[in-house]
Amino acid sequence: MMKIGVSTTSGLFALLTLTGLITGCTTASSRGSARSGGELSRLQPEETLPLVESDFSEALTYFSLGLSREIQGNVQGALEAFLEAIKKDPGNEALYMLASKRLVDSDRAEEAFHLLENLLESDPDNVTALRWLANLHLQQKQPEQALPLLKRAVHLHPASEQVYIEAMQALSGHQNLDEVLEIARLAHQYADQPIQSTRILVRLLGSAIQIADDVQSMLDRKRELDTVLEQAVTDFPNQEIFLFIQAEIALEQNRFDEAFERYHLLDQRSEQLEQTRSRILVHALQAHGSGPEGVRLVQLQLEQRKDDSLAQFLLGLLHELRDQGDRAFTAYQRASELNPNDLPTLRKLVLLYYQRDQLIRARELLARIRTEHPDDPEMLQLAGQIALATEDFAAAATYLQQRILKHRQGMKVENPAALYAQLAMALLVDSPSLQAATDAMYHAAEEPGLLEWVWRHQLRQSLTIRETAPDEATIVTKRIFESLMDLSDRLPGNPEVELLIGKTLSFQKDYDNAIPAFERAIQLAEQVENSHTWLTTGFYFDLAAAYERAGHIESSVAAFEKIIARDPDHHPALNYLAYMWAERGENLDRALEYVTRALKHEPDNGAYIDTLGWVYYQQGRFEDAYRELLKAAETEPDEPVILEHLGDVLMKLGRPLEARAYYRITLELGADDRLSIVEESLSKAEDAVSASFAH
Repeated sequence: MMKIGVSTTSGLFALLTLTGLITGCTTASSRGSARSGGELSRLQPEETLPLVESDFSEALTYFSLGLSREIQGNVQGALEAFLEAIKKDPGNEALYMLASKRLVDSDRAEEAFHLLENLLESDPDNVTALRWLANLHLQQKQPEQALPLLKRAVHLHPASEQVYIEAMQALSGHQNLDEVLEIARLAHQYADQPIQSTRILVRLLGSAIQIADDVQSMLDRKRELDTVLEQAVTDFPNQEIFLFIQAEIALEQNRFDEAFERYHLLDQRSEQLEQTRSRILVHALQAHGSGPEGVRLVQLQLEQRKDDSLAQFLLGLLHELRDQGDRAFTAYQRASELNPNDLPTLRKLVLLYYQRDQLIRARELLARIRTEHPDDPEMLQLAGQIALATEDFAAAATYLQQRILKHRQGMKVENPAALYAQLAMALLVDSPSLQAATDAMYHAAEEPGLLEWVWRHQLRQSLTIRETAPDEATIVTKRIFESLMDLSDRLPGNPEVELLIGKTLSFQKDYDNAIPAFERAIQLAEQVENSHTWLTTGFYFDLAAAYERAGHIESSVAAFEKIIARDPDHHPALNYLAYMWAERGENLDRALEYVTRALKHEPDNGAYIDTLGWVYYQQGRFEDAYRELLKAAETEPDEPVILEHLGDVLMKLGRPLEARAYYRITLELGADDRLSIVEESLSKAEDAVSASFAH
């Protein structure tokens, strides 16, 4: 039979390859990972498919006709065309494989059997046909017929691990462990790079040890297992699984020192130490059952190895898993003493210093690490976060930009969007380029909620400097607003952007423009699947408050009622609506009900107590009002509105002298937009005091 190599193949085989109908064709020396048996569509041939040039043009015509009929949905017609192509070119195994698959798909397995058997009659040593026929038998629950075919394939291609694995799969339903073991041993001995089959052999030997009939058989299997594992560790140094299995066996037999030797080898060979050490800890816990007793045993073994830096690091990890931060910190410190240059340990210590707000210590240690590992991506990111926390925004931007550059170069980061959000925080405060900050926010927007994280950071900066540098505070707020407006054009379908524009305008007390932004956010949110992410009770609270501040009272009441209908225990909404009604002297009974419900959730909330007092005031219950307002003032002594209310109720109680004192304190604290009202109330109180002295 003449065979044409891949490089010179044209016509039918090229068409098969281009249409994706024959995939993964490899030479006999190629090796792949194990595939599940029983599905013809997943089986890949072991060698280049042959092509016979006899009647090639007619075969190609029928084949093309079959493809055309398949596209039209004519499965039966397509199959007839493929079978006709085989008649025209009976030596082409690619057509046999294609046709047999189509027969199986059409529930015509018997015809598929017949087709493949015909191919084997003409070419008994065709390994691909042997495997296809065997897998067809397995599909039909006929492992007895499949096994001889696979054994013959193994004999013809002893270097192919995949064929051994398929043979073991054919035996998987049998109870004869020795027969499966024999196949696994042959694969381990003869196959090229038998990684998967060696793993199977190891597990089979473990099972054989457990069910051994006598002591000698058990000892023989143990010796064989030890030999196989030692050879596997040598032959496959990059396969951590064999070292883990050795450690598992040692732990099961209470040979802890031997297990730790294997863990140290894993640690020495690993290029990703943090991940490997986490796997080691999980492995040790699982070997001891993972329950409380297993955790106790692992902890005891680690604590006994006080001079082993790896053990102390693992002990730190274990304490972290159990939320024992102080103990974890102590363990990592000990690990660092034993191995001062161990980067994972130093990273842990920096992070723990950072989490404990020991930022100076964190920066000192970080500087040392970065001197020795200037390009370590994790340390760059942590350096940026610490600089951000200490408000060194220029340094934060530099570090975070370097980390993002490494991410673009292929060094993955766990959460790129969060990294961009942190960069945006730094750039919004310090960078002269607002566009760079906006670009960072654009990438942060890929994860819902991160834009609001950036927004809150920027607003906190504005509030922090408002009293000492009001002009600068205005600039800070303006920058985030301008970035959001730019993002509104770049991300026209993102409801979070419009929501934050509305919140910014509300912060600036521009409620008339905030409301349309909130309403645009609703329209956009209703068009996406996760609308609940945006249309929260918190969002509607902001909208309802904006309506009230803009004077749209009916809309505000409706929005607050919507919140309360959705969440009857939403006490901020209950209090706000109760206060609105109390201010206007409306719905006072419902206002009393709502504020009482709010106080059940936060009985010591000064604002809620003030609302209750003000409802009593509007109901004419001045003694009750005075009692509650005095309690509110004790809770929040610097709140001007509460003190103003106390002045008002004292006037009703005929105590203008005390009322005058409260009005004066209110003015000293800053009455804001109520300045003229408080000044008028103070004037009335002073007139009343003067009148009382005149009498």
